[in-house]
Amino acid sequence: WCIQNAFQLGSTAERVVLVGDSAGGNLALSLALRCIMEKTRAPDAVILAYPALYLSDAPSASRLLSVVDPLLPTSFLLKCLHSYVPDGLD
Repeated sequence: WCIQNAFQLGSTAERVVLVGDSAGGNLALSLALRCIMEKTRAPDAVILAYPALYLSDAPSASRLLSVVDPLLPTSFLLKCLHSYVPDGLD
C-alpha cells in the first residue's frame, strides 16, 4: 500500500528503507522477507536495532544478564520467545 500510495505520503518511493527497533525490528525484517517471498518490491535497505533474532532456548549472553534484570526478567523473555516460536517448533 505504501509503495502504491507513496505520493500521498509525501514520497516518490524511489528508495525504500525499513527501520525498526526491538519488536519493530522483527516487524521490519518480517516485512522485508515477505516482500522477497511474494516477489514484490523489496526494500533497498533494512535497519534493525535490537531485534529478537535468536529464537532458540539455548543460553546466550543477553539471557544470562536477564537473570538479574528487574525490567526484563528471564521468565518474561521466554514468554516473548514462545509467542514467536510456539513449543514443539524449531
